Amino acid sequence: MKVMETIREWMGRGERGPEEAGDYAQLLTPGRWRLPGATSREEQAWCEWAGAERFRGEGCIVEFGPWLGSLTMPLMVGLLRNPRAGSRTIHTYDLFRWEPGSNGWAKGTPFDRLYQPGDSFLPLYEQLVAPFRGAVDLHIHEGDLSRADWTGAPIELLINDAWKTMPLMSGTVQRFFPSLREGATVFHQDYLWCTESWIHVGMYRLRNWFAFERRLPNSSTVIFRMTKRVPPEVLAGFAGLADMEGLREDEVDAAFDWSLSFLEDPEARLVAKAGKGWLLHRMGLEEKARRVFAEIWASPDYAHPFYQNQERTLRDWGFGKLM
Repeated sequence: MKVMETIREWMGRGERGPEEAGDYAQLLTPGRWRLPGATSREEQAWCEWAGAERFRGEGCIVEFGPWLGSLTMPLMVGLLRNPRAGSRTIHTYDLFRWEPGSNGWAKGTPFDRLYQPGDSFLPLYEQLVAPFRGAVDLHIHEGDLSRADWTGAPIELLINDAWKTMPLMSGTVQRFFPSLREGATVFHQDYLWCTESWIHVGMYRLRNWFAFERRLPNSSTVIFRMTKRVPPEVLAGFAGLADMEGLREDEVDAAFDWSLSFLEDPEARLVAKAGKGWLLHRMGLEEKARRVFAEIWASPDYAHPFYQNQERTLRDWGFGKLM
């Protein structure tokens, strides 16, 4: 099967960089494959590095929204080379249903036209990760993450590509975040995707217990480290952040000011501002949202491709009048 040939070629790619240097960029060799999926080479390299170098096996890895496993597999490859990991356990959560937009992401890959919207792609995911399952304890959870419970086991690394709605953010924070161990890493794939910008508000509420670590280039990912355990009452408070009515204008302003205080790349700052404008629009604050976009248009970095891709998406989704 062409899909498995692609995976085998990726697994057998050229010499890796010296991981003892302690940075994922050592894995970004010129010949590195990018696995098919909605993730970048940088995200895939970071996950491989984290599995090999950062993970200690003092908790488990949880991945929300693995889709075709383009981060699951690098994590597993890294774990296989990690002699310090006391355990190698990953839990992945997904509906495993092909979405209408999945065909766009799959175009030009071995997965092109493999499924139609609504089809289950769980058998494919299981096939893709099968070569690693003998050495890594992988638990695949199929179903609605908003209804998923957690075992209470400590979590050392959380890969999050599932906060597509506010109820999902609210629910997973309440059920999974109590199990994050001190020092845990949280990898937010959509932090810089403007139509999911409530993530900024969620992390702002957790700012006293998490520290910004880095933004991965050529991606929407921002990574945080947990500096101390979050009090239960703070996590329980996310029950009130399950819809737009839970947002306050002053908190939205403060949340994006906080994000802009650590986001340095100009294209990342533009997308964060667009996220604020989109959120204000959703809250009914149209004039204030337009002022945010006017500021973006005046930026000398307005033409950056990373930002332009997201503005095109907003226009395609019918938000042209906002801009």
